[in-house]
Amino acid sequence: FKVDEAANTATFVQTITINKINAKVTVNVANAKIGDSINNLPSADGYTLNTDDANSAVIPANAKADTKVYKDQDLTKLVTGDKFDEAGTYYRAITFTPTANPAD
Repeated sequence: FKVDEAANTATFVQTITINKINAKVTVNVANAKIGDSINNLPSADGYTLNTDDANSAVIPANAKADTKVYKDQDLTKLVTGDKFDEAGTYYRAITFTPTANPAD
């Protein structure tokens, strides 16, 4: 609490705490075979972002699947070409853009 007699004001500093909301993602498993086109991976339709609590409430969001595929989880080793050319584990980014505040 601060009083400024010269300005004839009293100021109170209010603390505001914003807690993060832990989230989990629900996606379909993407399967492919050697020779399959990378472009045939499923879209992000039906992918959801949910709160990671007992309610598991849906967080309204738009989901978009990247069209690029990588050989590492850091998304630095880009697969060149448009087909899966060897056995292994591949990765792509799914980006969720919240469309509303889940705390509302």
